[in-house]
Amino acid sequence: MVVETNARAMAQPSDLLIGLDIGTANVEAVAFAPDGHQLARAAAPGGSQEAIAGGIGHEVVATWRAAAAALRQLGQAVPHLASRTAALAITGGARDTCLI
Repeated sequence: MVVETNARAMAQPSDLLIGLDIGTANVEAVAFAPDGHQLARAAAPGGSQEAIAGGIGHEVVATWRAAAAALRQLGQAVPHLASRTAALAITGGARDTCLI
């Protein structure tokens, strides 16, 4: 578990941007102010991968749990995260598709 917080002034209500990166080893959640300044970062182990039809896939339940854990950690670092979030962007490595 990794949690980092920047001491810079917090953003105003409803203006946080959250990035969620589904990586090969970790799922990382980051909170940003509208100007792009990183406010906090959290990461959780990403779960297992499996071979699927000539490619690699993430085990869905493990990935979901890792994403939830990273977001919960981020919520502990950023006051009122849920009510302050304006947008969530989800990314993955290479040619990943993240279905929600």
